[in-house]
Amino acid sequence: MNINKNFITLIIIYLLFNSLFIFTADYYVSSKRGSGQLATIDNPALDLGNIIHKLRPGDTVHIAGGTYLGRGENGSDVINVPVTIIGGYNEYFSLRDPFGIYKTIMSGSNKTVNYTGSARIFFDLMKYNEETVGEIVIDGLIIDNGARNRYNDEREVLIVRYGDSKTGLTPTPDSGGILIKAGAIYNSEDIWKITVKNCIVMNTAPALGAISIYGHKNSIINIANNLIINNTGIGIYLGSTYHDVIDTPKFFVEDNTVLFTLRFDQYASNNTGVSVQTDIGIYSMFRNNLFGFADNLGFLKNGRDSLTLIDNLIINNVDTDFYEAVNRTKIIVDKLNDEAIFLTDDSDGNIKDIIYIPVSKNWSSYYIKRFVLSKKVESYKVISNIDLINTMRKMFKLEPIIKDIITTVEDPVWLNRLSIDEAINTGMYKYKDKYGCSFTFD
Repeated sequence: MNINKNFITLIIIYLLFNSLFIFTADYYVSSKRGSGQLATIDNPALDLGNIIHKLRPGDTVHIAGGTYLGRGENGSDVINVPVTIIGGYNEYFSLRDPFGIYKTIMSGSNKTVNYTGSARIFFDLMKYNEETVGEIVIDGLIIDNGARNRYNDEREVLIVRYGDSKTGLTPTPDSGGILIKAGAIYNSEDIWKITVKNCIVMNTAPALGAISIYGHKNSIINIANNLIINNTGIGIYLGSTYHDVIDTPKFFVEDNTVLFTLRFDQYASNNTGVSVQTDIGIYSMFRNNLFGFADNLGFLKNGRDSLTLIDNLIINNVDTDFYEAVNRTKIIVDKLNDEAIFLTDDSDGNIKDIIYIPVSKNWSSYYIKRFVLSKKVESYKVISNIDLINTMRKMFKLEPIIKDIITTVEDPVWLNRLSIDEAINTGMYKYKDKYGCSFTFD
């Protein structure tokens, strides 16, 4: 049989062209040695933002310890392809210690001509249409928005949500630390696989999630061993870009610590100041997490979808521990198995308890000052429960107070800046040897 040689040539070219997308690359970034855009292990790039345009599906970016401000110090890295980002390396990428001497800190600047208010790490895959899917992995990053925020004075206690053109100060970003939005896939048989692990997200001031992940049809999302501490809005938000009764995204949330989630501002709705919120149209399983010190709710469950809660420690939430939005029912953790309608039958072992939170007396004193009687009862969550206040103080090893010394204050937006070292201390070990994250890696 005669076969046209030109046809064979075209087939070979086609196969070679498509094989290019099978091979993946490793890129390297160093704040100390970086220069140019080669991003090799010997010639690393200076910032992740400088090489985003080079990334292809399945690539891996290795980032050495240091502080990274984004391309042009814009404070946000927006990525449109599925890749893996790993932080915490030494300068030569031979050792890794993300919470010790090689901290990879993703931050920004409050005074920059290239300001953007987007999430610090934003995977925007809503318009992704390539055949190669790949995984999305974020591992070992410290997202600290402290330097991006605008504070009212040098104490860095109260944030300001507007900018100042005279001084060049930009507004406090109303966005989180990690935002991932996964859309439809070119090949409907493929699914998104997304992992966020071993990360810290702190000092962010969003209305929604400090970590927000939106899955698509049949997506598998793992959120594991992260510390989400001192943020406004929602600690972890689980969302969906695919709403159907079947083939929903599936979230597995294990060994995370979520602490100090504040209301967005004094006028915010009851959907802020929440440790965890789930969207309608998802399946989610939570195991061995610590959710505590939320200005409003420990857990906000939307929709009628299956939810599994196993062995979680849920503590000191101002309004209530668990809220089923469909039937508007507030439930304390002790009554979950009795009163929650949409929990699966294997949900069990969720408790509250007294634990010690290892933050400084200076930070905890400012934090607890918010919990006082307010003149503007209608505009801010008012706490007059002395037992709750004193339980919080006990967990900070502060002396108890009595009702007579509670004073009145105005209603500023509090987000007392927490240091990275203090944050790491709160996530170094599991609480009660079981709950939350642990940063004691070998």
